[in-house]
Amino acid sequence: MASIFVDLMAPSTNAALVKVIVACLDYEHDYCYLSKVILQKALTSTCESARRWCTRFLSALAHRRPPNFVEWGFRLLMGQLGDQSVKVVRQAIRILHMWLPYYESSSRWLRTAQLDSFGEAGTILKVHMYADENWCVLDDAGTREAVTFWLESFGVRYVETIEDDMRDALLSVRRTLTGTFSRASGE
Repeated sequence: MASIFVDLMAPSTNAALVKVIVACLDYEHDYCYLSKVILQKALTSTCESARRWCTRFLSALAHRRPPNFVEWGFRLLMGQLGDQSVKVVRQAIRILHMWLPYYESSSRWLRTAQLDSFGEAGTILKVHMYADENWCVLDDAGTREAVTFWLESFGVRYVETIEDDMRDALLSVRRTLTGTFSRASGE
């Protein structure tokens, strides 16, 4: 039965069917290997909207804290950083920012990624690596370089980014024609 689900994870499969299959699988036990295989195939082999939804689904799974999520969940999220869709990559970066602080030793997954290719988002993701004292000791030169970069230039840009986000969140209220409030994301 599970092999049928694996075969259904294709670009031609309707995104709603992909969502139903992925959401109905069991991820709570270590023996649920096929569920993770199906999720991985959904994250890599389906249409863009399904891949975006499955990436967001990883955030919901992170909230549930299934066993060994720091191993398989973050591996899948890191894989999404290589997706062809910019929207999927952005979603993965947001989720990593949200959940890296909550999972001990999860920042080690960032050490293998080329974070510089993501621009400012990659620079901010690197901060999670330097939250680990052991990594700072092991990579003393890299740590000093990162701190110098933040002190000399990027710290100001980071504050500007946060100020822009706060301004948008607090002052960009949108109303529909009926007077109700719409979602800021436009979805």
